[in-house]
Amino acid sequence: MDFWYITRYGETANDYKLKFYTMISSLTLRPTDKAFVRFVANGDSLSIAAMEEFEAVIIGDIYGHLPF
Repeated sequence: MDFWYITRYGETANDYKLKFYTMISSLTLRPTDKAFVRFVANGDSLSIAAMEEFEAVIIGDIYGHLPF
């Protein structure tokens, strides 16, 4: 599984950093928008390679649809 959060202040897979970014957004009176991106594959190497290939293809579309 590969996952991360996207905020106005950056990307992270750390829940504490996500909370920090949300807190900064609130204190500066900016929107606290965030996105959770997750890709899941079986544990075998072929599935992981296919997931990484799919990620590379689709990641531009994901970022293109975000409002921030």
